[in-house]
Amino acid sequence: MRLEELNLKRKIPENKLKMLNKKGINSVEDLLRCRPRGYYDYSKQTELKDVADKNQYALRLAFRLTVSKCIRKMGKNKPYVKATCVSSDGSIITVIWYDQYIYYKVKEMVKKEVIVAGIYENHNMISPDVFELYSPELFKIYPVYSKLDGISNEYYLDMINHAIAEYHGEDPFPKKFRETFNIVDEKQMIMFLHRPKSLQDIKKAEKRLAIERMYPFCQAMYDMAADANIMSNIRPVKIDICHKIIKDLPYNLTDDQKNVLNQFVLSARKGKRINALLQGDVGSGKTICATLLMVSIIENGYQACLMAPTGILAVQHYEEIEKMLSKYNIHVAYLASGMKKSQRNSTLEKIASGEIDLVVATHSVISESVRFKNLGITIIDEEHKFGVIQRQALREKAKEGVHNISMSATPIPRSLAQTIYGNCMDIYTINSMPAGRLPIKTAITKSILSMLEFMKREINAGHQCYIVCPLVETNEEKGNFEEATNKKKEKVYSVEEIEHITNKYFQGSNIKTGIVTGRMKETEKSEIINGFQKNEFQILIATTIIEVGVNVPNTTVIGIINANRFGLAGLHQLRGRVGRNSLQSYCILQSEDKNNPRLRAMCQTTNGFEIAEEDLRLRGTGDIVGIQQSGLDINVMMMLKYPRLYNAMMTYITNERGK
Repeated sequence: MRLEELNLKRKIPENKLKMLNKKGINSVEDLLRCRPRGYYDYSKQTELKDVADKNQYALRLAFRLTVSKCIRKMGKNKPYVKATCVSSDGSIITVIWYDQYIYYKVKEMVKKEVIVAGIYENHNMISPDVFELYSPELFKIYPVYSKLDGISNEYYLDMINHAIAEYHGEDPFPKKFRETFNIVDEKQMIMFLHRPKSLQDIKKAEKRLAIERMYPFCQAMYDMAADANIMSNIRPVKIDICHKIIKDLPYNLTDDQKNVLNQFVLSARKGKRINALLQGDVGSGKTICATLLMVSIIENGYQACLMAPTGILAVQHYEEIEKMLSKYNIHVAYLASGMKKSQRNSTLEKIASGEIDLVVATHSVISESVRFKNLGITIIDEEHKFGVIQRQALREKAKEGVHNISMSATPIPRSLAQTIYGNCMDIYTINSMPAGRLPIKTAITKSILSMLEFMKREINAGHQCYIVCPLVETNEEKGNFEEATNKKKEKVYSVEEIEHITNKYFQGSNIKTGIVTGRMKETEKSEIINGFQKNEFQILIATTIIEVGVNVPNTTVIGIINANRFGLAGLHQLRGRVGRNSLQSYCILQSEDKNNPRLRAMCQTTNGFEIAEEDLRLRGTGDIVGIQQSGLDINVMMMLKYPRLYNAMMTYITNERGK
């Protein structure tokens, strides 16, 4: 059911729809499955006299009281409304709002009984969660929803109420399935999520939600396990060109890289269809492994395809691979949605005829217009950034028996990877780094100025730098250099603000800055990055768009602004933009919170697998049934939180499919 179909007084505006879509709420079903971020339990009435002596503690309580008087304080200082409320035994509580407009509502309640619920401390309650005319039904559990920009809590609640009343969907789980796993039906789940009568109701709803989230993943795992047993006639019998490429490389492959190639070739020669996860730390050399794997199939008469999640990363792969393979008479093409029609049509014809041996592309390669003559291997880079449907669409373009490699630079602890994929995928892991690489030195600083001073020294030595910001732009007034760098309260900086501060700091020097963000057109991004690669800009200021796909070996410093706002895995990915040659490189984490455990972990190790272990420890399983999430992490976390349930569902699917 579409959100626009809700029978609200006024149709949902386009800007609100966009905000809901941004949070993964694309339908009424999505809306009803968005778990509140928490619940306030006001189901029990508390007598004021029972907590009068416990006023040193902040307690979340609900009272039945009478409003004795109400006043409003205006003036230059912060205005407020204050109500004095009395219990039946004469105990008094003061309720305060810093909202002058609530005065008229409260004034109407003078000498009337009300329910007051919120945080009670020192005989006061500030901005209560509930302040309504007394009714026994108001003593209940209240769901608390995450705030969405541009959508008031009242409007969101109105949508929820209409959705509950108007949605009449068919339960996707049959009765037998619900009985097997002892879960409530869809209608009960919705009511228990948004109108629970008890904490037990919430637990039942969460169990049902967990199963809904895990079931597609379990099905995918079953299918992958079945695929693992498929035999293949696509065999790398000849690997002469591979040997030539390896011999011509300006460096030696690491033992881990050689092992990946050997495992693939030996297994594929036996007729096994390879379905593998190739994981390694940033900068460990996954791309050369992927290239050699594709070449081993190409020189035996087949085509290969590498799909990347962004245009920046796809272009980088294409340029590196085309430069490497052109001398060996292997034809490489780039395919993206932004190409000129004539160029795209010509490329499509060459792919269909088999003239193109290797295609590097964005998700545009999964469109119906793309036809391969004889696809033998697909490699999906940064696999977790693609949806299940996108990945499957690429695989379906190939004949049965095609080899598939999924690459990820977000390392998964090996024991965990084996638990998740052990029965359905081979795990190729690159632990070692290329020879000559120095560990990146990482430090935390509060000062943007000290970071820029350090960058100045590196730039004067002929090197370049990145600065990563959490925001693209700000609505605040910009341009105050001193204020922006000396605030006591931590400020969240945007790309445009940091550009202004940086240009101000380097004013009068030859140091130039460039900007790249996700809002720019692909041609604009490419132009800036190409300029940075040519050292036309010494500092590239960006958002996390540079997390993957930007490779400038001359860059030796990356500064991450408001680093405490980034996840540990993201910080490690960003750090991997430097240290890509034999030069000593540095990562500077700017943050007011120097004791942040994620930042401390970054300073203690540069090993991606250790980072992954620490990330898992710090995050735990958390509250993972909130607003829809994507990627590998949510599935991993679900398995960790509900291991027995996961195993039971796999057994159920196996039995059902086996009939």
